[in-house]
Amino acid sequence: MAYLDIHKLLTQSVIDAALGLPIAHENINFDPEAISEYISINVLYGEQNTVTKTDLDDVNGFLQISHYVKSGGSVGVTYGVADAINAFYPHAKQFTVGVQTINIQNIAVNKRGNSDGWYITDFTINFWTDISR
Repeated sequence: MAYLDIHKLLTQSVIDAALGLPIAHENINFDPEAISEYISINVLYGEQNTVTKTDLDDVNGFLQISHYVKSGGSVGVTYGVADAINAFYPHAKQFTVGVQTINIQNIAVNKRGNSDGWYITDFTINFWTDISR
């Protein structure tokens, strides 16, 4: 179950990053209105492309970590999270579980700004991995 392994591995990587913030993801109870800062995570995939004749395909995708902080707070909080994410996900870092290895390519930062009382910044961590057909 390569896609499930990828999802689990990337979700665990965010937990292991120990950013010190509550994490909103599937299968947990989460009430963002009870806190002033948190992150949410999503894993999205690109195309699955054949790369060899040996039953391997290449899959690109990204882990999106969205940082939410109540509007009106210091921008320094967001930059601290940016520095921690950049330090934990450097280019060429690998995460492995069983036979599944995920390779980090790069990080993009997109400040979405204020929305419904939250200041939101997205961190897009691009990755690639090989999976068996």
